[in-house]
Amino acid sequence: MRKNQIEYDENDLVYDFEIPMNHNFVLANGAIVHNSYGERQQEKIIPKAIECIIKNRPIPLFRTPARRLWLSVLDHSEAIILAMEKGKIGERYCLAPSEENELYTHDLLKMICDIMGEDYNDVVKLVDDRPNYDLRYWMKNDKAIQELGWNPTKNIQEELPKLVEWYKSVKCYF
Repeated sequence: MRKNQIEYDENDLVYDFEIPMNHNFVLANGAIVHNSYGERQQEKIIPKAIECIIKNRPIPLFRTPARRLWLSVLDHSEAIILAMEKGKIGERYCLAPSEENELYTHDLLKMICDIMGEDYNDVVKLVDDRPNYDLRYWMKNDKAIQELGWNPTKNIQEELPKLVEWYKSVKCYF
């Protein structure tokens, strides 16, 4: 093993498997360090906030403002396909949205409230931060753009009204 057992993670497992077995694995980091958004996501903050508003329940929000990168599942899927087609074996590619898709969580919730005609102050309930709460996740996607030819095109501020309407129309999610 290349690392102490305690420090060994899933990327190491793939790397160690790739070399002796000669399989073509390309690692596309990103799913953990940014938030994806799109249809058919039950556990994410966007559908949870919509559900809370529809069911007249408060939306819990950590007290300390945190910034997050928001990547469309469509952009994310395109990047994963490009990584499989054009990526170099064993390379890692950060799949992050463009910088304008970084929002404070409370700003995202304000946008959802505005779209749904609700007052943010009436529906959001501040709660204590969880232990080890990260205030910002940040990645740069330069390598994925240069080596894969990937360019994320979706903008959360433009996509959010359509997404809210989709969740409101598909009531089985709530």
